[in-house]
Amino acid sequence: MNILDVDIEEFEGDKLDILFEVQRELCKKFNSELLETDLYTREGQKKIKETIMYAVEELMELSNRLKIRPWTKTIYLPDINEIYDELADSMLMMILVSLSLGIDSKKLFEICLKKVKVNEFRERTMY
Repeated sequence: MNILDVDIEEFEGDKLDILFEVQRELCKKFNSELLETDLYTREGQKKIKETIMYAVEELMELSNRLKIRPWTKTIYLPDINEIYDELADSMLMMILVSLSLGIDSKKLFEICLKKVKVNEFRERTMY
């Protein structure tokens, strides 16, 4: 089964909130201790780092779906559905990282928006 085989229902409300809630519920079923990770302990940091590595692994799988290699001359067309699949995996893993850090969708939005503002300032001032 892959993403082409799945129909989704229409959701009302904030889409990022929904993704966080769906991932939180899935995590409760299969990895509930991740939701109770203490960032300020060695064991907690180890769990969070492991989850980050899973997210990086998913991004590398996405990268590998792009068929260009330095040594090839032939252009291969990537499978967009494989790319979507790996992108979704990496996004969901990053949501798990956020949840393990105690960050909800609203806090993540705030953090990202603040970072955009910092980057804009740095670009504007040639920081």
